[in-house]
Amino acid sequence: MARGLLHLPAPQGARLLARDLIDTVRAAAGQLEATPGADALHDLRVAIRRLRTLLRSYQPWLGPAASPKVRRGLRRIASATGTTRDIDVQLAWIEQHASTFAAREQAGLTWLKRRLERRRSATLASLRRKEAKRLRRLTDFIGEEVREFCLPADPADRAHQPAATLAAVTGDLLGTLLHQFEPELDAIRSIDDRNRSHAARITGKRIRYLIEPLGQELSAGSDAVSQLKQLQDMLGEFNDANQFENLVARAQDQVAVRQERRFSKAVLNGKVLDEAWVGRMRERDPCPGLAALHERLDARQHECYARIEQWLHDEAFALRRRLHDMVVALCRTQIPDREIERKYLLRSLPDLVVGSAAQLIEQGYLPGSRVRERLRRIRMTGTERYYRTIKVGDGIDRAEFEEETTREMFASMWPMTEGKRVRKRRYRVVFGELIWEIDEFLDHPLIMAEVEIPHPSIDPEPPEWLRPYVVRQVSGEPEFLNVNLAR
Repeated sequence: MARGLLHLPAPQGARLLARDLIDTVRAAAGQLEATPGADALHDLRVAIRRLRTLLRSYQPWLGPAASPKVRRGLRRIASATGTTRDIDVQLAWIEQHASTFAAREQAGLTWLKRRLERRRSATLASLRRKEAKRLRRLTDFIGEEVREFCLPADPADRAHQPAATLAAVTGDLLGTLLHQFEPELDAIRSIDDRNRSHAARITGKRIRYLIEPLGQELSAGSDAVSQLKQLQDMLGEFNDANQFENLVARAQDQVAVRQERRFSKAVLNGKVLDEAWVGRMRERDPCPGLAALHERLDARQHECYARIEQWLHDEAFALRRRLHDMVVALCRTQIPDREIERKYLLRSLPDLVVGSAAQLIEQGYLPGSRVRERLRRIRMTGTERYYRTIKVGDGIDRAEFEEETTREMFASMWPMTEGKRVRKRRYRVVFGELIWEIDEFLDHPLIMAEVEIPHPSIDPEPPEWLRPYVVRQVSGEPEFLNVNLAR
């Protein structure tokens, strides 16, 4: 992927990504048609999942190429490949561990293996016969829809391009997924949380497929992708063991019923149940092998969960930090005139900023019921700058329209703010990807910290130098808005 993709307008960047994924899906489908093995099937499944993630994520910028009908068709194909893939995993597990089972348990493994092989043949034949045609139609349609947008942008048409870059859109998408992903990780607390671990696996996979094509342009992108893949593999093994155990449990029930019917039929037909007959039945009995397999799979789940638990303890925080930093970096190119911030009430001025350089800020608010314009003068190291600002909205996410003005304009409008003014010192501390601002109010016994963030889902932990001074977070509380503190 060419560098600079993130700075393209979102429709053009999304279509370039779609074009590359379409080529990957077509190549994987051709490989499966030529050599229908487990590796070829895996490559096709991964390619389809990545394409589905892209279409779902960038749907507003892809138009008909990401229509509900197209996505439903891809979901059906993905489901068809999923059945075959699960069987391949189960057959591979039996093949790998068969030699470790006792002689009397082999009959159960053989019985189950034959049954899985028959099912695989049927599903693979259906996949190659029906779904391959569907996939060709879909990829041809998507390819045609995205083709024209893969041309370089016409400079003469630049005025009509959307303001949002691919980076800004991706940052917003990543922030939303991260907001979902973190509580899903926190919810995995025991081996019984299988549904929760499955949900975390799916969301983690979507995050990985969202950022993976952009890894070369994202700081720490390759490290985050590597961690996500490691987590995905562990959660996948855990899920596979659980699914296989459930399948074996159903097979045990079916075999038990079949054995009971066979025994009853023999008795009713007057068959002599001699020792030789019983011996033959025992040799062919799948039950011991299925019971042993069920036990092994249960043990496998415990092994998988132990690794997951250790990973969550050792790696989860680092992954979250990388993803949060990625959201910050991506959303730096967010559409301007948007202020998203979190505020914290402090008990005193942090030692780190005591005695350091500060801005002296005087700001006042012009009369108004629906629209309140703010005037601001900032003094620091012998310089003065003046600004006019209007903010719209409530909570932590507001539109902000600001422009610098002249001393003369400020002086002419400042008297109208009489009785609605605030004075404060502001200290600024750069920490990681964020800038923390400490406001020491000069007309109130009040000290506050605020940090501007690129996405509402981000709730940064105050840094160590600030943490002892935090009373609580007051984001969105009206009494701590500057306009309400002004007097």
